[in-house]
Amino acid sequence: MLFNKRIIRTTILLMVCLTVGVSCQHEIFVGNEEIETIEPCNPQFIHYMNDIQPILSASCAVPGCHDAATPTAQINLASYEGVMSTKVRGELIVKPGDGAGSILNRSLRAQDIIVVMPPPFNLAITDAQKNLIRDWIDQGAVNAEPCVNIDCDTMRFDWSTTIRPIIRTYCNGCHYGDYAYGDVLLSFHSQVQELALNGDLFNSITGQEGVRLMPLDVPLPDCKITQIKKWIENGAPRD
Repeated sequence: MLFNKRIIRTTILLMVCLTVGVSCQHEIFVGNEEIETIEPCNPQFIHYMNDIQPILSASCAVPGCHDAATPTAQINLASYEGVMSTKVRGELIVKPGDGAGSILNRSLRAQDIIVVMPPPFNLAITDAQKNLIRDWIDQGAVNAEPCVNIDCDTMRFDWSTTIRPIIRTYCNGCHYGDYAYGDVLLSFHSQVQELALNGDLFNSITGQEGVRLMPLDVPLPDCKITQIKKWIENGAPRD
């Protein structure tokens, strides 16, 4: 999540309006025009855009590592196409149906490689996230149709269990530790709170007031934007 207003770049914005409730379908709009409907996510199925890409974007696809612009060793983990087409020593890093044997999974577990990935100065990938990536590959490593995660509760917006995980998943890849893009760090509550109270956080996740929409590759679902908005309106406490 960058808050640098001087960065100029043409961006096509797809604003996804999601309604979480008793409805079984959710509308996608561009402006005021409805273009399609999307279903709730199947909880038994791992979805690439909802579950996998945010992990890779936060810990791997950061500038200087494996983003699209500067893919170290020609390994691009910034998109599904990049992940599925990348090879190491002539071998695709993802073998659909074979999570344990895939280079992507093995590299995260320091198997068969010398350098641990991600490196220590990047945001760490938890064991649960590693297992999720492996299981996604086992399920076939598909990029399913868009869907809505129905477990997002807009009545929950506390820092510890709701807002902090959102920041970690979607923002810390570019604003954590050694990565302070736009001179913005979001490693600690105090840093996030400052941007929340001065308006920069909300303007960034909604693309308002001339601020570039963030995050770039995986925009926040509407439910999570609502949670952040309510947390800010509550004073952005460390609760």
